[in-house]
Amino acid sequence: MEAGALGIPFPADSEEIRPDTILLPANGFDAPGFRLGYGAGYFDRTIASLRPDVRVIGIAYEIGRLSSIQPQLHDEAMDVVVTETGVHSCYGRATAT
Repeated sequence: MEAGALGIPFPADSEEIRPDTILLPANGFDAPGFRLGYGAGYFDRTIASLRPDVRVIGIAYEIGRLSSIQPQLHDEAMDVVVTETGVHSCYGRATAT
């Protein structure tokens, strides 16, 4: 193991793993699939670097559904959101107003 960014150890001699699916926590979400998260944009930057080869599944409570989170240009949409009421498809930035 070697120390990486912020002193977090990582296996230096292993191959990089690129996920094909990410489970993403959300405090709030809207129909296009944009989310209110925990701040700083770490997930958005990671997702952007993996697109288009990653499926993003949001995990949220239905009470967190909003009419719009007013996404910024750097925000990445989820593909689906799973809540206690079911699995909800999202339509992303392409048709978001």
